[in-house]
Amino acid sequence: MRGGRTPSGTKSRFLDVGEEQLTAVDRERAEQLAQTATLRKQAQEFIDELDPDERVRLWEQYVTVYMESQAALDSLMSRLAAGGVGITVTLATALKKLNVQGVWGIVLFLISLGCGVLSYMTAQSDCKHRLYKDIRYSKRPTDNAWTWMTRILNWASLITILAGGALLALFIHSATKGM
Repeated sequence: MRGGRTPSGTKSRFLDVGEEQLTAVDRERAEQLAQTATLRKQAQEFIDELDPDERVRLWEQYVTVYMESQAALDSLMSRLAAGGVGITVTLATALKKLNVQGVWGIVLFLISLGCGVLSYMTAQSDCKHRLYKDIRYSKRPTDNAWTWMTRILNWASLITILAGGALLALFIHSATKGM
């Protein structure tokens, strides 16, 4: 590929790299992929060798860790959202101003708080579904509708916190301009 052309004959968007360097990178990446595939195969073989009681215990451990991490995330998001509301209201009171950015910042923080509460509830349903239903039908954890709803709510919470934080910064900038 030294001439800057790909095998299909089109110009390459990559830098002009010597073939020795490119093949070394390709070989390293191929080795990493082979190692990953080997590890996945070994993990699957391990799971396949478990007796039903061991599989249930492993499943319960997975669900417990999943539930704890989800609860920690929901707690963090709720604290950030509540803190955002508190900071915005405190600043509005101190500055005796509350403009559009401040109002929308509070609204976004409250939406994030609501998404966090709903995410906690859907995560509970997800874990119950995983514990009581999935174990009968598959050998490994699978996603379900509750999993996807929890992910959507987590992302919505994160995005609204970030947007609320940006609006809080704009509120502070506009409210303190000219002071």
